Amino acid sequence: MRKDDARSTISESRSRWLGIGIAVGLAVACGDATETTGMSGAAGGGAAGTSGAGGAGGAAAGTPGDSGTPRDGRGPVPPAAQGSVSLHVTEILTDLTRCSPGRQWVNAPSTPTPVQTQQTSDTVIGTRAIDGVDGSHVECVVQKSGDQFIFSADITTPRTDGTQALHPTVLHFEASAIGPGGPAKGTVAVMTDTTGANFADEQCSFSVTSQGSASSLDIGAGKIWASVVCQQLTHPTEPNDLCRVDAGFLVFENCAQ
Repeated sequence: MRKDDARSTISESRSRWLGIGIAVGLAVACGDATETTGMSGAAGGGAAGTSGAGGAGGAAAGTPGDSGTPRDGRGPVPPAAQGSVSLHVTEILTDLTRCSPGRQWVNAPSTPTPVQTQQTSDTVIGTRAIDGVDGSHVECVVQKSGDQFIFSADITTPRTDGTQALHPTVLHFEASAIGPGGPAKGTVAVMTDTTGANFADEQCSFSVTSQGSASSLDIGAGKIWASVVCQQLTHPTEPNDLCRVDAGFLVFENCAQ
């Protein structure tokens, strides 16, 4: 794929994400969200290869590979795009703002419980959502551009509290110059049954640089394992309704390149 094609794909992805956000935002009903664990106690955050809480199976740590390469001891990776995301949404803690969704983990895919715990970290990949399987949609681009990469991803996964279907989790990520070395600025947008709207920040910080010997963050053509933090996720129509992502991790594989 040429650079112009990748940029066109990112532009088209952004347009589709905005359309999805506007459409589904009209139908969202807010839910309760209460944090039950920090990052250190989160599911999938233990030893590599352990299972995440709530039935989400943690994968053995390992750098995402090319399509068809066995990893995690579970056979060849399917050719379809796939992804796994965990974002910890929390308050900014100022007198003039509020974070209406409340403190919570947002996962894609999520476990069938009202309250989520962390599934993916910098050492463990939680259950992956595969494009076209079980109602999930995953679309991503990770293309080399000089010594950095162009990255864009959209992931939509069904959500349930165990008894009834809830609003799906809809996430968007984008960074035009991400690579080893320093963090890259980019966009994160989050919509779930608990946010009630498309909360977005265009100044998030993505990193693919491993922190410590246990970390497996990495990037390559068609694949990414990154951390992300956002200082100000903003409600689309309420300027004082602000949250932040103080810890986030994402894995996408089999992406366009």
